[in-house]
Amino acid sequence: MATTLLNRVSYSGADFDTHLDDLLTRYQTLYEDSYNDFTQTAQAIAFVDGFAYGLDGLSFYTDRRATESYLATARTQRAIALLSRQLGYKAGPSTAATVDLNIALTKVYIFNVVIKKGQKFDGPNGLTYEAAREMTFLAGAGPAQVQILPCYEGQTVRETFTGSGQANQTYALSKVPSGRFIAKGTITVSVNNLSYTETDFLTFGPTSQFEVGYQDDPATLYFGDGIFGDMPTLNAPIIVDYVATSGANGRVSANQITKARSPGVLHAAQVIPLTITNPRASVGGDDAESLDDIKKNAGKKFKAREVAVTESDYRVQAGTYVDPLYGRVAISRPFVSRSAAADILLQSKIADILTAVNTPVPIVSTSIAALAAHFAAILVFATTIQTGETDIGALATTADAALLGAITSARAAATSIQDSLSAGTTLTGALTAVTTGGSDVLTAATKSTLLGYVTMANTAGFSAQAIVNSLVATIGGVKDNVNDIGLSVGDLDSKLEAIETARLGIVAEIGTTGPSTASYLELDTITSAVTDQSASVTTSLAEIEAHQDKILADDCKANLVSVPILQFDSSGFYTAPSFGLVSSLQSKLDGIKEVTQVVEVVSGELLLRPAVITMRLGVLATYTESLVVANVSTAIDDLLRGRDFKESLYLSDVYEKVRAITGVSFANITISGYLDIDDVTIITNSLDGDGNLIVGEDEILTKGTVTIVSEVVPVLSS
Repeated sequence: MATTLLNRVSYSGADFDTHLDDLLTRYQTLYEDSYNDFTQTAQAIAFVDGFAYGLDGLSFYTDRRATESYLATARTQRAIALLSRQLGYKAGPSTAATVDLNIALTKVYIFNVVIKKGQKFDGPNGLTYEAAREMTFLAGAGPAQVQILPCYEGQTVRETFTGSGQANQTYALSKVPSGRFIAKGTITVSVNNLSYTETDFLTFGPTSQFEVGYQDDPATLYFGDGIFGDMPTLNAPIIVDYVATSGANGRVSANQITKARSPGVLHAAQVIPLTITNPRASVGGDDAESLDDIKKNAGKKFKAREVAVTESDYRVQAGTYVDPLYGRVAISRPFVSRSAAADILLQSKIADILTAVNTPVPIVSTSIAALAAHFAAILVFATTIQTGETDIGALATTADAALLGAITSARAAATSIQDSLSAGTTLTGALTAVTTGGSDVLTAATKSTLLGYVTMANTAGFSAQAIVNSLVATIGGVKDNVNDIGLSVGDLDSKLEAIETARLGIVAEIGTTGPSTASYLELDTITSAVTDQSASVTTSLAEIEAHQDKILADDCKANLVSVPILQFDSSGFYTAPSFGLVSSLQSKLDGIKEVTQVVEVVSGELLLRPAVITMRLGVLATYTESLVVANVSTAIDDLLRGRDFKESLYLSDVYEKVRAITGVSFANITISGYLDIDDVTIITNSLDGDGNLIVGEDEILTKGTVTIVSEVVPVLSS
């Protein structure tokens, strides 16, 4: 009986009403013969009510303690961090975004210009980037000397403490600004001017090490007890420096950082103007690992035992990897490559080779066609030269003959005029000798008139002679000039002969009908060689793939483990990882892999399927069209952001997201497929009959293009 009644009590999730009902039921059963006053005003009921209230409070705290005692049900950040720590799993902290700045002086200085470590630069939205090292421009350097300065997002914070001399000292790092976090790999600690080393967990031995509880609120600095880690002595000065970062919010796109934080870079109180930019987007920059991810990864990490043998091991090791500089792996799906087609690295290299070989073919073909056109134009020009030679020769002969004829005529006219002038002089003399006054001689008046006419004729003759002489001199000068420039008929022949020789040389080189294999450029041979080379390379690559298939086949027991990884870009969508993150993870896995395995960490970019969505959207007239469209676009982004492998995209999911947006009247949505690796061609073979985008086991969806064409729909009155 007692056991039965005991089992009736709910010790988990019980509230006030449950406890009250159970107590009343118990009393009614135990005391049914001696007590039956269970009215609300009865004194006994007041005591029962008090007991139920107390039990309700105890149940709440018991449930919370039980909840926080198990990783699967824990809800507080500190409890989850402690429970995962017991499994040997260090919850991933935030990482700072890093970027390379291209910096140059705006003019030449006669002194060294030093940019100190920690120099601040302004990023967008109030972000601060600090120089990770010192950089110097030597005297005489100018705008052409561009240097690269690595920077990280965040601000350096210093906190100081005093050692207590006790075991297991802890210190709360309380100066982290609101909304910021301590960036992984940036914390340095010195005790009594001796540098301590950060470890995930304090290890055996009285060594100078410390541990950081990044998930504590606030973050906590832990020292050892002299057995696991050394402990600071009494009154020992403890200096802690770290970078407080914005995590994922600290990412920046290219060309977003263009100036130093005021007062800028100084030299002897003089501000040094700089040209600053970041030609590439930042890398890294991640928030602390979410509580859900900690729960998901801690047990798997414990099971993996810090080794990499099985697929699960690799998935956990790669999926939880964080590099202090290059950030966190967003997602990974390791697998054993059993064919050349599944070897992502091989396929990537083959694609690079084909691109390198095939790209020149259309370029060379286009260039050859252009050269052929140029040669044809040159041939036409050569023919034009030949015609011009004939015309020039004829014109030169005609011009020379005309000039000689003109000079001869002018000289004859000058001689005739000279003869006339001589006759006029003689006539003047004769008239002068004639007497006047007799009947047989000229009268004085007539003599005077005749002399006047003769004088006028002489004057005109002299004037004409001067004009003719000037004309003769001018024509002679023209002929002399023509001779001076080599256009005399005799000299012109030799020059035209030289031009003709050059023209015939052009024709001989390019042929009489255009380029030929006999020409020194041999354009046809070039075209043939490029095409044949491309085909040969393609054939050789196919043979390499066939050979690789034999090596990777199941019966050969080859252990090639491909580990494709992706990162998040500044908008939270998947993107190709940085080379630094690939190399860093490769080193990590090489150190813990099974000895017979070959591991290749590669970019998972080839596995991305950027979805293409088009939409005709109706917006109710009572809402702002642009705002509704923006809300719909955001909803689609949320749907496409952070998806898992083999997670297909269904039209119904898209419609559900869109219809939930206030102000939407209607939506006609089409999933067109996904973009190829070049983001140009739309691939449609993954669409099913209902317009859903179905992806394979090794494929992962992300955002490609989302096109929304909106229209305003009037609101119908009721």
